[in-house]
Amino acid sequence: MIKSFEFYFDFASPCTFISHTEIRRIKNKNLIKINYMPILLDGLLNSTEIKANFDIPIKGKYMVKDCKLLTKK
Repeated sequence: MIKSFEFYFDFASPCTFISHTEIRRIKNKNLIKINYMPILLDGLLNSTEIKANFDIPIKGKYMVKDCKLLTKK
């Protein structure tokens, strides 16, 4: 029996690419099916009146730094 899970992603999110590369590795190793679920994260955040990390200067700065560190690994 093949296990499956839903992967909600936003094409504009830098974390999507980083997450997807790791998820593909796990998928291939464990025979897991991925159900891709595209979302518009900005629209979701706006509808709940939550600010995106890039809209908060200190969080945006560290998010960029974290993404660079993760991609080097």
